[in-house]
Amino acid sequence: MKAKKLLTAQLALALCLPVLAGCGKSGGKGGYTAKNTEFVIGVSGPLTGDAAVYGTAVANSAAMAVEEINAAGGLNGIKFKFVATDDVNDSTKVSTNYSKLLESDGMQISLGTVTTKPGLEFSLLSAEDNVFFLTPLRLG
Repeated sequence: MKAKKLLTAQLALALCLPVLAGCGKSGGKGGYTAKNTEFVIGVSGPLTGDAAVYGTAVANSAAMAVEEINAAGGLNGIKFKFVATDDVNDSTKVSTNYSKLLESDGMQISLGTVTTKPGLEFSLLSAEDNVFFLTPLRLG
């Protein structure tokens, strides 16, 4: 069952990446332009703590999918970079993670969060910045 969920997450990411390649801010820091050679995908999830099994499954699946896509030449020559941050299933950590992903890592699109409470905070922040996010898994 775990393998099936992992495969499903990988396939979903692989199918969504081409559609999402045009998302994100245009120009400016973290924005996609025609000269970019890398597209940054970020996620905030519980990589430690009680819900770590869910966050690490999503992060590992996404990292594997990005690695496979990049090994195949990327999307029209553009490579992807995946960055995961640990929110420990604590919504108070999401703002810091989001800022790091957007400002330091140059996130252009996000897999959002893995659990519900952090996801609510993340959705508010991403709406302010017009950052598209697709939540791969949402747990209470």
